[in-house]
Amino acid sequence: MKMAISEQKNKRYLELAHAIQCAAGFMIEGNYSNEGTPKHLRTGVNMAMCEHGALVSLLVEKGIITEDEYADKMIEVLEKELQSYKDKAKELTGADIEFH
Repeated sequence: MKMAISEQKNKRYLELAHAIQCAAGFMIEGNYSNEGTPKHLRTGVNMAMCEHGALVSLLVEKGIITEDEYADKMIEVLEKELQSYKDKAKELTGADIEFH
């Protein structure tokens, strides 16, 4: 399903996704996290993507949510996820780290 969200929201989504990717890498590569093997992580990502995509498609098709509402909520949740990584990184290192 191709989402018809605004260019601005798509840009923000991609920025947050990249920042979270950098933060997760920081945690794993710095031995601050033991989140599993690459196979375990990839399987989890694939399953989450499939389940998430199915749910969003169903909700939009049924008119329960709009694509724009979905984009707003996704950005809100990604911003919270990124902040949790920043908080954890500060707790572990004592430094304010910006992930981009």
